[in-house]
Formats: sequence, C-alpha cells, structure tokens
Amino acid sequence: MSNSTLASCTTAPASTPSDAGIAGAGILIAFITTATIALLLSSYLTIVPSSSNSLPTTIARQLLSSLSDQQLISGISIQSLALARLDRIVPYHFFIIWMLSLLSTATNFAALLALVQDFKRDWVLRWLRQGAMFANMGLGVVLGILVLEVQRKKLPGTMAVGCVWNKGFTEGSVKEEGSGGSNVVSIVGTIAVIAASCVIFALGTWYLHLKVQLWGRFVRVLSLIVLFAVAVAATVRVVTVSQAFGTPSVALSDEGERTWTFGQLLALLLLILPLISALEIYRGQLKVAACESEEMQAVELDQVPLTAGDGMSGKHTANRYTYQPNPWFK
Repeated sequence: MSNSTLASCTTAPASTPSDAGIAGAGILIAFITTATIALLLSSYLTIVPSSSNSLPTTIARQLLSSLSDQQLISGISIQSLALARLDRIVPYHFFIIWMLSLLSTATNFAALLALVQDFKRDWVLRWLRQGAMFANMGLGVVLGILVLEVQRKKLPGTMAVGCVWNKGFTEGSVKEEGSGGSNVVSIVGTIAVIAASCVIFALGTWYLHLKVQLWGRFVRVLSLIVLFAVAVAATVRVVTVSQAFGTPSVALSDEGERTWTFGQLLALLLLILPLISALEIYRGQLKVAACESEEMQAVELDQVPLTAGDGMSGKHTANRYTYQPNPWFK
C-alpha cells in the first residue's frame, strides 16, 4: 500500500463516497431480476418432465442458459473489481458485492440442475461451465474470508478493506474506536456461508460430471429449494443494507446510489437481449414462412445467392424468398 493509504488506515474518515457502479439501484435491480427469472425458469424445467421437447421448454432452456451465462460473467467481473480495489473499497460496498456473488452462485447452480443434460452433451461446454463455476466460487471464498477478517478485527466502516492486513491499523488506536462491530453470530454465519459455497461447488461439480444421472426429481427439487433460500437471503440483505433501497450501514457523503445514470440503465437494458433471443427462437420455429420454390427447398440457406441471376434460372428469381406480410397492415 502507498503512504496515503497507510495514513487512511490509521484514521477513520467521517464518511465515504457512494459508488453507483457497485450499489446503484440499476445494478442491484439487474442482478436481482436476472436471478429471479433464472430461478423461476430452473423451477419450471425441473418440474417439467425431461422428455418434454415442447416449444415452451426449448425456449425456457435457451433463455435460462443466456441468463445463467450473463449472471456468471457479471458475478466474476464485479468480484474481480472488488479485489482490484482493496485499497479503496469500504466494507459496505465489499459486503454488497459478496452478497451479489452468492446470488450469482445460487442462480448458476439452479441452472445447472435444470440444464445438466445440455452441458453433458458437449465436453467443451461442460468444462467451460466448470471453469466459470470454479472462478466464481474461488472469488466468492476470497471475498468471504476478507469479510470475516473485517468482522473479526472490527474494521471501521469508512476504512478500506485492505487495511485489515495493514500494520498501521492492527497496531493503532483506531481499532478500539472503530464502529464496525463484530460478534460471534456474524462470524459464525460468515464461516457457514463460506463452507456452504464450497459444499455447493463440490456437489455441483460431481453432478456435472456424472455419466449417469443419479439424482431423482425429489432431490433436485430439494436442492432447488435450498438455492432459492440462499438467493432470497442474499437479496434481502442487499436490499436492506443498500442506500438505493434501504439504510446503509455506513455514513455516505452523497446520494449517488439513488441517482440513475447511463451505466445503471445499461445494466437493465442488457436484460432485453436474452428476451430477444427467446423471441427469435419462438418466431423461428413457429412463424417462419416456407420457401415456395421446390428448387429453393433443396438449396442450403447459406448458399442462396443474394442478388438476381446468381446461380439460379430467371423463372425462380422471384420465388427465391418468401415475404411474410404483417397481418395487421396487409
């Protein structure tokens, strides 16, 4: 740490700036909405018989896969950001990120229960999922250990999390003056959450690489209930301690986390992309007009010329594509 950071580790500031990029209303809503939709889709696919190949099931699987990937990338990214900013990020924002990582973990393992057969069909997809799960779990455990140190050493809420390992803090008088209280219940709870994350990862890894599925629907539903409980608990904690929706546990110098910015709107707008993919699947499988020309039906779609006269006789030029008119404006 630099000398300026060392000085901040010996004297706790009166307040700390807000960070809309971490705890802004749009960021939190995007995380919670993605997790909610993914968990509901996982429940639907877990309850519906696995032999069902109906269109709603196909769309639900594709949408769940997109949301799960989005949640994985978001979870890994925001946790990496927290570790990269240890010399500046305060326990308040750090704890919110840890809760969001738990939300991401619950979402992705719920998706694994529903989509495990899809992952097993392709070893590349299976190991990509395995690597992403490991990265998410590893970062979550590191964040949990840091949260535990913050609680154990009673780090003041306006100090950087990196100060828990700073000699100037551990030997200074600020330790006794700190407002970041710690108790046996919170420490035990943090240890339990870290252990649960490791257990969930181990069981998920075992389940992902099973050649023959052993878990029945009852066990999958029970596992889904546990993951739902983890997601709900993490959501409640985020909502209650954040400035955007509740009462922050630290004095913030501004109201930035309640202000809507382009970055927060962008996080919400990105939720539209999986919905557009689902709509394309729905329209593609149900409503795409068939080719009228028998010659065109025998030609691969990616081999169809885009301009008239390119490899096709003139009498078929007009019928190379079928135009589906808008039924409302014919």
